[in-house]
Amino acid sequence: MRNLFDAMYRLAHEAGDKDAVSDSKGIIHRGEVLAKVIGLAADLGPQSGPIGILAPNGIDWVVAQLGCALAGKIVVPLPTLFSSAQLGHVVRSASVGLILTTDDTAPLTQQSGVVTSLISDHVALTDRPDPVDGFGQIIYTSGSTGQPKGVRHESGQIAWSAAALTGATGATGEDTYLSVLPLPPLLETICSIFIPGMLGAYVHFDTALAEQVGRGDAKGISRAFELKKPTTSVVVPQLLKQWVGELQTAGSRAPGSLRFVAVGGAPVPRQVADKAGELGIPVHEGYGLSECCSVVALNRPGERRAGTVGRPLEGLKVSIDDGEIVVDGPSITDGYLGQGPAPGPWRTGDLGAIDQQSRMDRDHVARRPAHRILRGRRTRRALSDGRHYPVAPGRKLVCACQLRRRTGPDFGVLYGGAGIRGAARLRGGFAPGGDQQPAFDQWPAGSQADRKVRRSESAASARSGYLVLTKVQGI
Repeated sequence: MRNLFDAMYRLAHEAGDKDAVSDSKGIIHRGEVLAKVIGLAADLGPQSGPIGILAPNGIDWVVAQLGCALAGKIVVPLPTLFSSAQLGHVVRSASVGLILTTDDTAPLTQQSGVVTSLISDHVALTDRPDPVDGFGQIIYTSGSTGQPKGVRHESGQIAWSAAALTGATGATGEDTYLSVLPLPPLLETICSIFIPGMLGAYVHFDTALAEQVGRGDAKGISRAFELKKPTTSVVVPQLLKQWVGELQTAGSRAPGSLRFVAVGGAPVPRQVADKAGELGIPVHEGYGLSECCSVVALNRPGERRAGTVGRPLEGLKVSIDDGEIVVDGPSITDGYLGQGPAPGPWRTGDLGAIDQQSRMDRDHVARRPAHRILRGRRTRRALSDGRHYPVAPGRKLVCACQLRRRTGPDFGVLYGGAGIRGAARLRGGFAPGGDQQPAFDQWPAGSQADRKVRRSESAASARSGYLVLTKVQGI
C-alpha cells in the first residue's frame, strides 16, 4: 500500500481542495479524505486482529477501508444484507475484534457481540505517517455449501490487482467513477476506492441504488448514470440488462461521457452486450473469481472483441488444462480461512478456452456449471469450491458431492467407457475438505435409481473416467 499512500499524499499536496468522494449525504475533497483516514488509522494502531466494516456505500466506508489499509490491518467487509446468523458466522470465524460502523448500521452490529466504533467519531489529523505493513482482506463467498467462507488476500494481492486494473482499463485522474454495486465484493472496493485513490479520480457512491442492487432490484439505473454522467463504472449482467431495458423503454441512450463499463460476475448474454453497445454503453466483459482477487481477464479499451472476456491481466499466467482454467500469479489467494496455504497454480474449476490472440473465449467459459465434471485417479478440485478431495488408491471413479442437502440426498452419475455405468449417492456424514475418503452407495446400470438419474441428465456428455454430478430427489 506504500504506492497508494505516496500518491494520496502527493495529490493532496498538489490539489487538496479537489472533490474526491461523494454520496447521498455530501461531498468531501482530497485533503478531507486523507485527514479522516490518517485520524482513523492512528486510533486503530493498538487494535489487534481483523477489523470488520459494516456501513452503507459511501464516504464513511472509504475512510474505514483506507484507514485500515494505512494502519496495516486485516479487513473483513460485512454486507448490510447479511442475516444475523450469517453475520455471526463471519464475525466468529474471522475472529473480528472490532467493527467500524455508522449510525445507520450500528443497530445491526449490536447482535454480533463485538465492540463497535463509529467511523465518524475519529478525529481527523494532518500528519503524514508511513503505511504499516500487514494490510489484507478476507472476502466471504457463499461457495457451494451455502455457508459463507473466507477467502484470504493478505500478501499484496489487492495492491497488485489495483495497479494491474489501472493499466488494463486505461484509468486516469480525470475519470469520474459511479459506484452502483455493494462494496463488500472485492472488485467494487478496488475500482471505487483503491484505483481512484491512487489516481486522484472522483467517485460518487449511489448509496440507495447499491442497497437496491443488493436486494436484487436495479430499477432506476439509467437515471443514476444520466444524473452523474460518469466516465467509468462496473456492473453485473443483471444490471446491464436492466439498464438496456430502461433505455429502450425511454427511447434514449447512455450518457456520452462514458468511456469504459466493465461487466463481470457472470457470462453476459451476447444479445444484451450487442444491444448495450448500440445504446452507447461501452461494455467490456471480464472474467474472474474471488480466489484470484476478482479479475483474471478483461477486454481492454479499443480492443474489445465480441464473444470474449479479453486477455489475462499483465503478470498473470493463464492456461487451460483439459478444459479447466488454471491461473498463476501475484493475485492468487493465500487460502481459505481456517485452512492451509493455497496451492499454486489455482485450479478455478471453471471451463474455458483461449484463442490465438490470447483472449479468453466467453462462449466457452462455463462459470460453476450446473453439471460439474470431476476426474478420478488423482486429486482434483471439486465443484468449484476450492477444496481438494483425496482419491482413494485404486478407485477409478470418485463421487464427491458438496451440494446442500435440503430435501433429499445428493446423487451423481458414473460415466465410463462409452456410456453410463450406473448411479451413485453420497452417504451422509462426509465432511468435504478433510482427509476422510468419501463413501457412496452405488447402483448398477439399468436399475431404478440409475434410470431416474439418467432422466435428470439433459446436458452431460459421457466421457471415460469422469463423474458428472447432479441432484436427484426421491430415489
